[in-house]
Amino acid sequence: MESAVSLKIDNVTSMPDPQTTDVNNPSLAERQIRAQSTDYAFESAQDVVVLVHGIRDYALWQGQIRTALKQSGLIAELTNYGRFNLFQFLIPIPFFRRWAVEAVWEQIRVVKQLYPSARLSIIAHSFGTYIVSYLIKKNFDLNAHRIIFCGSVVSYRFKFQDFQGRFTGAILNEVGTRDIWPALAESVTWGYGSAGTYGFRRPLVGDRWHNGARHGYFLTPQFCQKFWVPYLKGGIIIDGDEDPKSPPLWLRILSILKIKYLIVGLVAYLLYSYIQTRTEYISLQVQPALLTQDSQLGPTDVARQLIFAEMLASISSDDERIRVAELYLRKPLTNGERLIVIQIRQVIRHDMRIPMKWPGDSDPGTPT
Repeated sequence: MESAVSLKIDNVTSMPDPQTTDVNNPSLAERQIRAQSTDYAFESAQDVVVLVHGIRDYALWQGQIRTALKQSGLIAELTNYGRFNLFQFLIPIPFFRRWAVEAVWEQIRVVKQLYPSARLSIIAHSFGTYIVSYLIKKNFDLNAHRIIFCGSVVSYRFKFQDFQGRFTGAILNEVGTRDIWPALAESVTWGYGSAGTYGFRRPLVGDRWHNGARHGYFLTPQFCQKFWVPYLKGGIIIDGDEDPKSPPLWLRILSILKIKYLIVGLVAYLLYSYIQTRTEYISLQVQPALLTQDSQLGPTDVARQLIFAEMLASISSDDERIRVAELYLRKPLTNGERLIVIQIRQVIRHDMRIPMKWPGDSDPGTPT
C-alpha cells in the first residue's frame, strides 16, 4: 500500500520491486511507468534507421540488421509492402510500383510521428532503392539524414541535385561487381537503372565498390557493423575495394543491346508476319466470291478480280483452272465465266491489267 500511495502522491517513476511484481499481470501504476518510459524513449531518440526491402523477399534480413544497429545504439524500424513478385516488378505499369511506394511512405510517416525529434536515416535494398528515390522526388518533407543504397535499381540519370534539401550529405551506394540483377532490370524493362552494378559515378552520391559481391552480399550483421554503423553514426565512410573489377562480359553486352528493345523488335516482326499471313489467308478466302454474281464484294471490283486472276493464272491447264474455279464457287461455271477463266492466263502473262465483266453486269467481256 505504501508503495502504491507513494507512486500516486509523489508521481515517482521508479520501477516497483521485481520480487513483488507479476510480469504477466502488471498493475495500473506499472503500466503507466512503462508507457512513460516508452514515450521518453521515442521523444529522446536521436537516430532512427528505416529499412526498406526489395522484391521476392519476406525481408528476414531486416531482423538481423535491426539487431546489429541496436547493438550500436541505433533504433531501427522496418517497413513492409508485402512480397512483390517478379511480374509486378518487370511490367512497366505504374500501378504496382506506386502501390508499394505509397505503402512505404505511409509507414515512414508513422515512424516520423513516433520519433518527432530523431534524425531519420534509410537503408534500402534492390527495389527498395527505387521506392526511396521516388520518395525523394515526390515528397518535399522526407527530410532524411543519411541514405544508403545497396543492390540499387535506380538510374545514374536520377537528378539528386534537384532534391538536395530532402536528404543530408551524399547518398552512399554499395556496388557489387557480381550483382547482375540491377543491370538485368535495366536491360529487360523500363523505369530502372543499374547503379547497383555500375555505380552512379556522379556528385551527391558516393559509390563504394565490393569485388565479387552479389545481390544479397550486403545484408549481413557483419557488413552492417563494419560499413554502415560508422556512416550512420558519424558520417565515416570505410573504404571498399579501390580497384573494382568489371562485371561479366555477357552482362556488359546485354547492358548495351538492351533486351527490352530486342523483345520489342521481335514482337513487331512477329506481328507484321502475322498480319501479312492473315491478309493472304483472308484474300484467298474471299477470292471465290469474286466469281459470284450476287457477291457483297461486287463482281465488277477490278482490284479483287485481278487478285483471283493471278492465282488462277498460275495453273497451266485450262481444264484445271476451270475445275479449281468451280471448286471454290461450289457450282458449275457458265459459258461466259469459263471464257474469262480460260483467258486469264494470257491476260496475266502479258501483264494486261484490264477490267473484266461477269455475266449479269453486261456482256462477259473479252480481254483485249
